[in-house]
Amino acid sequence: MTNHIEELMKAAGVESKKVEIRCQECDARMEECGCFDCFKEVYPDFTPTKQLELIKLIIQADNIDNIHQYYYEISNMFIFECRSLPELGACNQWSTQNANYELALAELVLILITENQLDKSEVKKILED
Repeated sequence: MTNHIEELMKAAGVESKKVEIRCQECDARMEECGCFDCFKEVYPDFTPTKQLELIKLIIQADNIDNIHQYYYEISNMFIFECRSLPELGACNQWSTQNANYELALAELVLILITENQLDKSEVKKILED
C-alpha cells in the first residue's frame, strides 16, 4: 500500500529521522547481526492541525478556485476534488480518493505541489511545525 503521507513529506523536503529497529531476519539489533537494513525513516506526525492548515493553503491558493471533500458511503472512500477555472482556457481538475482521510488529503497535496499548484516551501513549513 502506498503511503502518500511519506511521499508528501519526501516531496516537500521534510527531514526524516533515522530510528534503529530490530532486524527483520534475526530479531537482533544492528550491531549484533551486522545488517544494514535496521533503520527506518520517521517523519513528523501528520496531525489534524497540519491537515487543516494544508486545506486552508489549498483554499487560499490563487490558481485553485474550489475544493470539495466528501465521503462516498457506497465505496467507503474519502474523495477530494479541486479545480482551477481560468477565465480563458480549459479547467484543470485534480482529485483523489482513499478509504483513509489522511492519505487522500496527502495524495491531493502531493499532486498539487508536483504540478506547481501549491508552493512547496509553504507545504514544508506546515508539515515541519
